[in-house]
Amino acid sequence: TKKRDAEQYALAKFFSAAKRLLTTGATFGAGFRIANAIRDTLHTSIASGSFLPFVDTAKGITQVWRKSDDYIALMASGGGFSQGYLDSGDPKALKRSVDKIIEREGKGARGKILDTPRAALAFWERIGHASEMAARTQLYSNLKAKGETHLDAAYKSRDLLDFALSGQAGAVRMVISVTPFLNARMQGLDRLVRGAKEDPRAFLTKGALLTAASLALWAGYKDDDRYKELEDWEKWQYHHFWIGDDHYRIPKAFEVGAIFSTLFESAANVMDGQEDFGHFTDMLNHTLTQTFSIGLPAAVMPGIEVFANKSTFTGRNIESVWDQNTPAGLRQKPWTPEILKAIGEETNISPLKLQHLLRGHMATFATMFFTVSDALYGMSNERPQTSLAEFTGLDRFVKERPGSTKYATRFYEFADEVAQTASAVKYYREHNDPVTARTLAEENKDSLRFKRYTNQVRLWVGRISQQEKAVWRDETLDGSQKRAKLDSLRRQKNAIYQRAYERVYAK
Repeated sequence: TKKRDAEQYALAKFFSAAKRLLTTGATFGAGFRIANAIRDTLHTSIASGSFLPFVDTAKGITQVWRKSDDYIALMASGGGFSQGYLDSGDPKALKRSVDKIIEREGKGARGKILDTPRAALAFWERIGHASEMAARTQLYSNLKAKGETHLDAAYKSRDLLDFALSGQAGAVRMVISVTPFLNARMQGLDRLVRGAKEDPRAFLTKGALLTAASLALWAGYKDDDRYKELEDWEKWQYHHFWIGDDHYRIPKAFEVGAIFSTLFESAANVMDGQEDFGHFTDMLNHTLTQTFSIGLPAAVMPGIEVFANKSTFTGRNIESVWDQNTPAGLRQKPWTPEILKAIGEETNISPLKLQHLLRGHMATFATMFFTVSDALYGMSNERPQTSLAEFTGLDRFVKERPGSTKYATRFYEFADEVAQTASAVKYYREHNDPVTARTLAEENKDSLRFKRYTNQVRLWVGRISQQEKAVWRDETLDGSQKRAKLDSLRRQKNAIYQRAYERVYAK
């Protein structure tokens, strides 16, 4: 029994450590912290009747950074959090956070000088804490100004998203301890429902304002080709607008955004004739399986995706059909980290799947590791130029160059379906079952007639991919020249995919 208990404890610690590693990596980057502040301001404005979005968040950041009297009072009352996504409901983690604060504050001015990596990390944690506590702190101040007592204001501020809540059921607490962001998702839904019950009129009024703003932005860009080509998941996760050629994306608050923005935007796309009804049902499925989903433990989810060869978030294959035609150890892209290419050649493990696995477990930390390892490992030629937004992780908000489009995703979905059907027909013919072969061919004749065309499109795109690889390997080009050529080749690819999509779906 003691041995079994020890094994169970060790297994629980392993799963919890995997969750903590992924959560820490995901929340460490600047992109997450800015997105988190944006989502907090939208969630707070809907869930509470005493908060002005964005304006009050800016005020709250100032209060947290300056350690105002209201911020100190809120933290002292237990109404605040430090690293809530990481340490929710963990007394030992709370003790570590308090010890860090005591140690840092005890150093006085000396502790404010960024003269060591540890000091720089502490400064970065302070920025993250400010983004996490901004909405709560300003809400506390607003409620106090309206006459609420200290305890009532502190409670309502903490209740926006109470990370310490985890339910009484042992099974629920266990699942929360091993699944990244699950507690935040459950508390967000719970708070949203309670907010609707407490003041239905205010809840619906604010939700309607968000819907109106979302549809106004949608109406401004719905006929823009740049909006039309966006992948579905991008439309569901972000608000989009353009200034010149630069593409800006504002993250949607998870629950609030799904209900009051994405739902109505997707319906509008269908009603406007830009999408078929499948787009709307796909949105509902994405919302239930991603935004509102329980998910799987961090220790196993990346491995399952690698085994299935598909990202559950984007729906894309990790390795393409073309990649799978080469030995596993050589399945790589020109931009695959050099250290993974070397590991693949030595072990015959796919660098693409290994890269996905590491990112799935480490998030931002994996990207940092790849960047440093490439610099240390050395490269034979210069990499394409990287923009400041890409280097800092802020490219999730500002897109300065072309990327993948929905036309590519939908073409490959169709092409793979055609290839699988054609293979099934061939199989039955070769195994002396002509009746089944004819029936299958007849039922799918509308799609099978595109078999030759889809193969031709794959060939065209493959040739451009070879040109991209040649650009990456070209030692005569500098980084800016490579970036310009690669962007041009990406636009050519996107144009081919769009023509293919329009031809196939016009059938």
